[in-house]
Amino acid sequence: MTFLKRALKLYGYNLHYYKVHIPKKLEKFWFFIEFISVIPLILVYYHLYRIWQIVISERSLLDLIVWICGGLNERKSIVKSFMFKVLLTFVMKYKPIHITANINDLIKRKPHEKDLILSLLPYYEAFSKILNLKVIDTSKYNLSYCLTSILDYIRIQRIH
Repeated sequence: MTFLKRALKLYGYNLHYYKVHIPKKLEKFWFFIEFISVIPLILVYYHLYRIWQIVISERSLLDLIVWICGGLNERKSIVKSFMFKVLLTFVMKYKPIHITANINDLIKRKPHEKDLILSLLPYYEAFSKILNLKVIDTSKYNLSYCLTSILDYIRIQRIH
């Protein structure tokens, strides 16, 4: 993305992390690049999940889905695309645990990312609810309780 930003002079702010402006005509192309770049991660998750049934990572495919929705203007055609459905299928199959906090705590923890938090949090909340994901709110409970909740949830998932 950094190369494309410089080569095509896509300076702007609608794609949060890279500080890139993606014109509507390039949104599908950008999504294609993001999708291709995550295929190795999907394969690793798939194989690790088959071996251990649990994969712990800082980022999941849910993060990519939220990133895509938060970074694009024309969301309808992307959400209906085959690539998006593949990502969503993997999220539904492997059910990541969504670890979050209330908006004030998130902003307090990373004040320099306030705009990013405000733009992406509604997507996380919506997808977590729609996909019925386990949500751990770190602003309500201490670390010990949160870890116990995660381990209990994993233990229950392994039984089923």
